[in-house]
Amino acid sequence: MLGEIRIIDPDVVDESNLNRQLYFDSSDIGRYKVDVVKEKLKDANIIPFKKRVEPNQNLKEIVSSCNFLVNCADSPSVSETTRIIDKYAAPYRVAYGVSGGYNLHLGMVGPIIIPGVTKTFDNFLEYQKKMDPLKNLEKIRDIKQTGNLGPIAGAIANIQTMEIFKYLTGKGRINLNKFAEINFMDFGIEWREF
Repeated sequence: MLGEIRIIDPDVVDESNLNRQLYFDSSDIGRYKVDVVKEKLKDANIIPFKKRVEPNQNLKEIVSSCNFLVNCADSPSVSETTRIIDKYAAPYRVAYGVSGGYNLHLGMVGPIIIPGVTKTFDNFLEYQKKMDPLKNLEKIRDIKQTGNLGPIAGAIANIQTMEIFKYLTGKGRINLNKFAEINFMDFGIEWREF
């Protein structure tokens, strides 16, 4: 049974969110995202926090009694926010997912990290750097955001949710020490072990 869902997000709904974020419509623009989600999911026990996942925030009160953490924060970067989450997850042995990655026509599911059980987030990053086909090229320009298509974000969110559901219920095969890359141009899916 699901007890409560704690959502941390200081952002307000922007027009650019409407193509990919399910719970928002044009009447929500300018409102805090956490307030809108709490209002629209009346049957869920949602505890909203208008905080940012960053080094100077104390997240202990939010994280300490959780069963699972989901990182969907991409600012300043997924790597930085995941390192912060890992700092809180490790002492409490709280599993967490690096969730919802997408870039143009590609989507990424996972990985799920269980402190003291699975490989670490640093192991995942090392693998990503080693396998990067562009690692030997000089960076010309850093692109902050490449954008995505709304259906890709929804599909990735649903697959990631299923992975978390399998972990929490202990049902089905959990893809530990793996992540998936889905190519939405041909619906190819590849689970990669890191």
